[in-house]
Amino acid sequence: MQIAVIALGILIVYRVQALIYRRLWNKKLNVTIQFQKARVTEGEFVILEEILENRKWLPLPVVFLQFKMSKAFRVPGERSKTSDDRYSRKELMSVMMNQRLKRKVEVCCTRRGRYAIERASIIAQSLFLDEQYTQELECGGRLTVYPRTVDAKRFELLLQSISGGQVLRPFMQEDPFMNRGVREYQIYDSMKGINWNATARTGSMKVNLLETVSSRQAFVFLNIQKESLAVHNEVIEESIRLAKTFCVMFSKKGMKSCLYTNGTDGKNPEAICVEQGIGAEYISKVNEALTQIFVDENGNILTHGREQELDFVSLYGEAMEHASEEGQVVLISGNQQESVLRLLKKLHRCGRQFLWLVPAESQTFYKEDGELKGHMRLWRLNFEGAGKRD
Repeated sequence: MQIAVIALGILIVYRVQALIYRRLWNKKLNVTIQFQKARVTEGEFVILEEILENRKWLPLPVVFLQFKMSKAFRVPGERSKTSDDRYSRKELMSVMMNQRLKRKVEVCCTRRGRYAIERASIIAQSLFLDEQYTQELECGGRLTVYPRTVDAKRFELLLQSISGGQVLRPFMQEDPFMNRGVREYQIYDSMKGINWNATARTGSMKVNLLETVSSRQAFVFLNIQKESLAVHNEVIEESIRLAKTFCVMFSKKGMKSCLYTNGTDGKNPEAICVEQGIGAEYISKVNEALTQIFVDENGNILTHGREQELDFVSLYGEAMEHASEEGQVVLISGNQQESVLRLLKKLHRCGRQFLWLVPAESQTFYKEDGELKGHMRLWRLNFEGAGKRD
């Protein structure tokens, strides 16, 4: 009799706990998957936080938290699966009543772009592990990855060689609209430079410290059109990094610069450009613009195919001619099509100074043009698969 009562009791407990878990397992259960930073530069590490909060009296002995991210993410110590188009992660947790668990994972994103946590879900089991419950999750975890810069020292020598050092020794002047701080008033300072707010706050005369900028301008043109389908996408990505590097370098040298590209966000046909600027705010705009440029796995720069790409010469031919009269012109283009060569030869014959940087794979054939030899510089890339073709 006692055995029957015990068995009946166990059965009742078993049934009751199953009913309770079915109804309450996900009540007051909060799951957060987020990055500690909203913006990083490609190649940098960022902490990914996984937070599981169970604000009820019902324990969850077995919980699986799983989600997917872009395959551009890497986790130190984990081997990447190149065959998968997404990075999958599955965490086993056990969260008791009124408990909060937090796990941190250091991840690295190897490519620029805007990323989000994808296909997140949570799987829990009942107290006796006999039933399983699943729920899809809405995740707010998003990360913007800016393109990185490359070694700028090589550029300084290149620019000196084509401009007689004018980029590195420009005529400098103060910009009255760019204030970088205050200092003590000196007897030779103009009354116009006094910062009256700082003077009243400190009790002593203060004058504004103004940014020193060059009277010359710089123009960075980025052509991401592929000359052929055989060109690896990494060449396009390196071209984007080079464009950022030049904008950063000109800004550090006190030169205002503009950025012109024939890239789009993949949805709208408008070319992505950044108006003339200098300083941290300008570089932030450059970062945002270059991050937006869409390049799919097939090298298309628009979602609806290569036939809708923006032709660089048609878009910026006249602009390059005017820019070469006003300041320093840098063209970044691995595309050596005849239309591009004709435009550059025209500038050369008019005596204009410009730098043409050609990103190319380590073993790719490089077409030399005698007339443009003084302007053209090759930027070889070394990466996995460079120079190889199936």
